[in-house]
Amino acid sequence: MSLEPFPMTEAALEAQWPTIGQAGDCWSGAERVDIVAEARAAENCSLCARRKTALSPYAVEGTHDTATDLAGAAIDAIHRIVTDPGRLSSHWFEQCQEEGLAPAQIIELGGIVATATLADTLARALDRPRLALPPVEAGQPARKLPSGLEIRGAWAPMVVPERAEGIMKTMYEGVAGSAGFVFNVVRALSSAPSAWSLFLQTFLPNYATSGPMPEGGLSRVQVELLASSTSAFNDCFY
Repeated sequence: MSLEPFPMTEAALEAQWPTIGQAGDCWSGAERVDIVAEARAAENCSLCARRKTALSPYAVEGTHDTATDLAGAAIDAIHRIVTDPGRLSSHWFEQCQEEGLAPAQIIELGGIVATATLADTLARALDRPRLALPPVEAGQPARKLPSGLEIRGAWAPMVVPERAEGIMKTMYEGVAGSAGFVFNVVRALSSAPSAWSLFLQTFLPNYATSGPMPEGGLSRVQVELLASSTSAFNDCFY
């Protein structure tokens, strides 16, 4: 799960997409593929549409338009992340746990949804078909939390760099850069290393953080303006 440089966004996606069908930290390969299918179904969910326009997302009750047999708590979490992320809260995170989802399950689920969103958005931007759901591979989830997890300035536990060990320490060192600092946006998925690796391997090629920008491409200032404008449009409150 080390980070490797990918020269092209599509190459990164093609390399990482099949790993969704493999067992992760908390979810089986079949469940991880179902998470992608459910994330896509959320886009046309009538309940989510009504919630999106309501004063409070908790003011509207009903049943989701689903595509899988995932547990209800997982389906609701996926749909809320996809359709109304700007109104997620610590209350929502606690409610997910009360309904049976462990923090690491929520984090892995979120990382898969984010990767699917990235892939589908790129396909739409390039006017190409969405990637087909990856094949499911046999295997059981690791069900082992990494060491060094703490709740520090966030809802979910994250691996703090000074306590990281093994593969997580190696992974952090790969993204810390010359300053040696690991930003919270990088730590966010660290309680589920499989989701951490999956998302960053597909995300980083979309966002140059060091070195010269490719010839004929956007300047760093243009990239930052586009990123911040997109974040504002999507109600990103990170």
